[in-house]
Amino acid sequence: MIHLTILEIKNFMSKLLLHDVFDHFLLLDASISTDCTFAIDGHRNKAFYTTEEFEEQTTHEYALVPWRQLRHFCYEIIKGKKTPSRFHFSFQLPLSDTEQLLEQSQSSLTKNDISGLLLHIRYDGSSLSCITGTSYQIFSLDKTLDHAWDQKIQSFFTQSQIAFDLL
Repeated sequence: MIHLTILEIKNFMSKLLLHDVFDHFLLLDASISTDCTFAIDGHRNKAFYTTEEFEEQTTHEYALVPWRQLRHFCYEIIKGKKTPSRFHFSFQLPLSDTEQLLEQSQSSLTKNDISGLLLHIRYDGSSLSCITGTSYQIFSLDKTLDHAWDQKIQSFFTQSQIAFDLL
């Protein structure tokens, strides 16, 4: 787990809300506080779909909604003359990418040992930070995947021209 402070908030928010930089992530949840607080649960609502539609929508990635499908809703909430008082977004790396990173890291863990690789984005009214995390199904002392995930996020931010400080 690492904690990154975003140095250029406006640039980061543009990449998050207006461009496809984060679109490959899945949204676990979000909360945006403006004049009221909006909460988004990224899990698909099974009751909304027919059985066939739900199975079609959930054949990939845990029944979580990709960020690309929700980004414009969040943009509509955040845009305006006043900055939100706070927000947070919790993203999860898709399973296929998690499996690839697991293989690349040469960890002793298997895909069944991992619940998800997470990226938490938090704004407190003045500063923006990102925190990585790994959710396990088991207890493990093997931190190889954690380190690989931390490095992947730093590389991703660098490639996406997102300036940050590592705390």
